[in-house]
Amino acid sequence: MVTDEDWDESPLLSSRCISIWDKWLFETNTPNALNDATTEQEAEWQSYFDHFHAQALNNFTVYMQAKKKGVFKEVVDNESAVERLSDCLFEFLIPEIKVIYSVGFDFTSHIYFQDFELAKDLFDLVKESKLKFLNDRYA
Repeated sequence: MVTDEDWDESPLLSSRCISIWDKWLFETNTPNALNDATTEQEAEWQSYFDHFHAQALNNFTVYMQAKKKGVFKEVVDNESAVERLSDCLFEFLIPEIKVIYSVGFDFTSHIYFQDFELAKDLFDLVKESKLKFLNDRYA
């Protein structure tokens, strides 16, 4: 169970956005890349996220948002969790490294963290998964 003792009060959380691209599409010459993607391309892109999610679940104790809003439960079945994370708009917590991970749509997700060094192992998993950080100030 995640408790208030697991987090320090902080006025700010830093964030890093991850995607299959290294820039936001509106900043590139390919703003229609999602609309023009084939089913095979989308499956390949999703596989990068699935790999990242599986690695995160294997390396950390993860609490996933339950269907009941505001409730997070520890993941006990990694395979089912990866399948669920293939859907849009889910969040999970990794208290040991003080990270909130938000699965977005359009092959973009957000990592909110308090301490870069504490979250570094998760960031390394992003790189190993063929995903990229969007316009990253930590690069």
